[in-house]
Amino acid sequence: FGSAIHSPAAMPPPGRRVHYFHDENIGVHASVEASQRKPHSVRLTDELIQAYGLYAHMTVCTYGKYWGALSEQEIGKFHTDAYLQFLQQIEYNGHEIIDEAASFVLNNSVCFSETAWTYSQIYAGGSVAAASSLTRGQADVAINWIGGQTHARRDCASGFSYVNDVVLAVLALLPAYERVLFVNIDACHSSGVEEAFFTTDRVMCISLHCKRPGFFPGSGGVKDTGQEAGNYHNINLPVREGFCDSDIETLFLPVLQAAAGKYQPHVVVCCAGTNVLAGDRLAGLNMTIDGYKRCIRALMDIGRPILLLGSSGHSLPNSARAWCSFTAMACEVPIPNEIPKHDCYNYYAPTFRLGVPTVAMDNANTPASLEATRKAALATIDKMYQRAPVPKIAAARNAAAAAAAPRVPGKAPNAAGGACGGGCAACTCGAAYASEQQLQPHLQQPHLQQPHLQQP
Repeated sequence: FGSAIHSPAAMPPPGRRVHYFHDENIGVHASVEASQRKPHSVRLTDELIQAYGLYAHMTVCTYGKYWGALSEQEIGKFHTDAYLQFLQQIEYNGHEIIDEAASFVLNNSVCFSETAWTYSQIYAGGSVAAASSLTRGQADVAINWIGGQTHARRDCASGFSYVNDVVLAVLALLPAYERVLFVNIDACHSSGVEEAFFTTDRVMCISLHCKRPGFFPGSGGVKDTGQEAGNYHNINLPVREGFCDSDIETLFLPVLQAAAGKYQPHVVVCCAGTNVLAGDRLAGLNMTIDGYKRCIRALMDIGRPILLLGSSGHSLPNSARAWCSFTAMACEVPIPNEIPKHDCYNYYAPTFRLGVPTVAMDNANTPASLEATRKAALATIDKMYQRAPVPKIAAARNAAAAAAAPRVPGKAPNAAGGACGGGCAACTCGAAYASEQQLQPHLQQPHLQQPHLQQP
C-alpha cells in the first residue's frame, strides 16, 4: 500500500472535512518490556471515539484498506540507510545486532520493542497519508493519533521515537505548501523536528514544553531561534512544573497569534502530547482538557488545513480523553462530559468523565518568568519579515469554486483580478494567494543537516 490514500466510499455530512487515520490492530505493538504504552493509548482513544459516535461525522481511513505501511524508500527520505537496516533486523536477528544498538541511539532513554520497524512503518505511513489527504484537497483536518514521534534523528532513535514521522509528514507537505507552521504542545521538546528544519524558513517551529535540569530531552532553549535561512523561524516556549490553564493565555496564545500573523502559513501541523495534562507524574504540568482545547481552537482558527498528530502521554485514560475531545472539536460536534458505556469504560474510573481536573501543586512559573519568555518569543517573531496574506480554508474554497464556475457573458473579471467574472469577494483572497506565490517563485528544498544548537 505504501503511503497511498484511496478515497473512502462513505462520506460524512457536509461541513469541515475531517479524515481520521487509524489502525484497528495498533494495540498489538504495545510492549511492557520496552515501556511502549502509546499503541494501547491509541486503541483506547479509538474505542472512546466510537462510543461517542464520532465515526459518523468524519471520513474514517483504516490501515490496510485506505493506506498502508510506509516503505523503506519513503522513510529513507529523511533517515539514513544504515539506521533503517538496523531497525529491520531487530525483530528476527536481534541477538546478532545487540552490540550495534549503541551506535543507533542518541541517549540511554531508548528501548527498542521487537516490532519497532513494523510499528514505525505504520505510524509513519499514517502521518504521511494524512498529510497527502491535505495536499490533495481531500480534507481540511487530517488526524493520526498514532503519529507524532518528534525525537528521532536521521541516524538514530531517541526516547520512544524510532522513526520521525513528523519530519516525513512535513516533507510530504512541502511540495504543495510553501510554508508549514509546526506546533508542538508536549512536555518534551520536539528536538528532532527542530533540528531537521533549523536552517530553513519554509518551516516555522513553535514548541511549548517543560524544561528543567535532568528532564528529557534537555533541548529547547529560548535562544535557539534558527540558523541561516531559518534564523528567527524557531520559537521555544520552555515552562516549569505547575504550568496551568491561565498560563496558556499569558504565554502560548499571544505568541501563536503573532507568529501566524507574521509568518502566514499555508498549512499547520500540531503534535498534541497529553503529558501536559494534570496528573502526569513525569512532567508535573497542570493543564486541563478545557485549557488544552483553547490551544487547539486557536490553531484551527488560523484557518489553514491542519494535521493533528498524537505525540506522547503517560496516562492511558487521559490520553484517550484528550484525543477524543480534540477529534470531536475537529468534527464540530459537542459531546457530553459523561463517558458512554463501552468495552473500555472501567479505564475511566472513578469519575467516568471526560474532564481532567487540576491537582494541588505549586506553580514554578511566575508572572515574571512567563513574561520574559513571551517577550523573547515576540521579539524573535518581530525580526521575521512579514509575508503576504494567505486565504483561510473557506475563502480559498470559494475562490476555487468561483474560478471553476462558467463565466457569465458580458461581465468582466473583478478589480481584484479574479477569474470568475462575477465580482465575488472570494477572488480578492485568490489574488492575495497569487501575489504570495510570486513573492518566492523558487521554492528551496529544506536543509536537513544537523546544526549545532545554541545553548539556552
